[in-house]
Amino acid sequence: MKASERVHAVSAIAVVFSAFASAQNMVPNGQFDTLEGWTLLGNGGQFTLDAGDGSPDAPAGSVVVGGSPATIIQSSCTPLTGPMTIDFQVDIKSNPDQPEFPPGGFPGRGNAQFFSSDTCSSGFLTLTNAENCFPLSDGWQRCASLNFAVPDTARGFRVEGGVILFGGWAKFDNFRLGPSGTVPVTLQSFDIE
Repeated sequence: MKASERVHAVSAIAVVFSAFASAQNMVPNGQFDTLEGWTLLGNGGQFTLDAGDGSPDAPAGSVVVGGSPATIIQSSCTPLTGPMTIDFQVDIKSNPDQPEFPPGGFPGRGNAQFFSSDTCSSGFLTLTNAENCFPLSDGWQRCASLNFAVPDTARGFRVEGGVILFGGWAKFDNFRLGPSGTVPVTLQSFDIE
């Protein structure tokens, strides 16, 4: 196979993986086309669209901490029926230079919460934090929780992105939650013979 054929085959496979993963994403507006479906929690924080930044494409949801030690954005509740095993991911970019935060620390956070109510108004069951992070480009990190077992009594979920510490900021993009194996993977390289 010629090098050009190999590139086309890799591109075609990457498109198939991307389309499959997008179809399985259960987070409404997880790529922040607008702010619809998201709520800001916290005293005096700011939540806007950043049309000049995103992972990989703009816009991204941008959060600045207000007058409380944490400012959170929260998605609307989405019905789901457990049990199931899910993958959860979010891309985060935040200011790592806060003096209050340990060197190499990361003030941006993401989690998925599960409820026995399909409105997420009561019956909190459990949550998973997107803690396994690796660098992407331009300061973005992809953080994930893979193969998380959702309780069989779960009937709804919501996701959150948060910024801790005064003066902190973070940008969020690509919130994804779906059955295990459906969140995108980073394709390093391979050869087709």
